[in-house]
Order: sequence, then structure tokens, then C-alpha cells
Amino acid sequence: MRAPSIGRLLPFLVLMAATPARAQEVERLSVTAAAESSPATKALLTAVLIAAGASGAQTIKSPEAWPRTWGGYGQRVADQTGFYIVQTTTFRTLASGLDYRPDAVLCPKDALVRCSLTATFTAFDRRGVRRANVPLITSILAGTGASVAWRPERKDNAKTWAFVGTRLGIVFGSYVAERLVLDWWAQRDD
Repeated sequence: MRAPSIGRLLPFLVLMAATPARAQEVERLSVTAAAESSPATKALLTAVLIAAGASGAQTIKSPEAWPRTWGGYGQRVADQTGFYIVQTTTFRTLASGLDYRPDAVLCPKDALVRCSLTATFTAFDRRGVRRANVPLITSILAGTGASVAWRPERKDNAKTWAFVGTRLGIVFGSYVAERLVLDWWAQRDD
């Protein structure tokens, strides 16, 4: 018997995780100042993050089929760019359609890790109810799925799942780490 695919399990997992829970009433302090940056700043930051991701993949030679040459680096940049386009488009479409808003409440110093996890994996719907962050979770899954379509790992089932697990771990972990660092930085002098 074959295990069910992630595509078949995704709707079920999202519905299970989307149980409503009221948001805690706390003083609202925005940690989304970067979202208010100029388009040029956002474009530069995106380019730097894509280049950094490709450089990391080049360093660890992922995927192994792409050589550590400028051509291989170009393939890694294209992979990171494709992931970014699919992930960002999916996120913006779902966030707009569902009218979800990120948790912008500054995490308390004594609960930074737990709060960063909660703030990353949940968001508020149009009624202000905390739910699973469907736009973010779905967009990362979509971007990862799209990457499988052009990466050489797609030819080997074990390598495909290893890539998917690694990419999901890195991306979800990066979002949590970003939130933790931003909140810590905002409170560092308190």
C-alpha cells in the first residue's frame, strides 16, 4: 500500500489546523516596518536573498547534478527565483482573497521562540480570528512543489522527498528565525 501524497493530505491538514482561536489582547506594536520600504529597497533585498540562497546551494552543491561553475550557479539562481515567484504570487493571491493579516504584535521577550512560532504559522482572518496561516503555508508548499518540476531530484523519488523536506525545513525555519530576530532587535534596548 502506497502512502498518500502530500497533495491529497494538504486540504485535510489545513482544515485541521485552521481551528479558530481568539487573539490575545495585547498592545499592538508593528514589526512589519520592512513591508513599508520603497520598491527599490524591496527589489534589492529580494535579489540579495535569492543570491544568498543560490550561494548556499552552490556551497553545498545542491543539487549534485548541477556543477559548481558559473553555469551551475546560474541554474541555482533560476531555481531560487522560480521558487520566489511562485511562493510570492501564491501568498499574495491567497492573503488578498482570504483577507488574512499577519500577526504584527511584538512578541514578549520572555516568550520569543514560542511567540515567533505562533506568529509565523498563524494569521488573523477578516473577523480578527487567529487561524492557520494558510497563505504562507500553502505558498511555501506551492513554491517547493514547483521547484521539484525543474530540479533534477524529480527523477528519483527518495531524492525528491529529501529535497522537499530540506526546502520546507529551511524556508519555514527562516520565517520563524526572521520573526524572532526582528522582535528581539525591536526590544534589544528595553
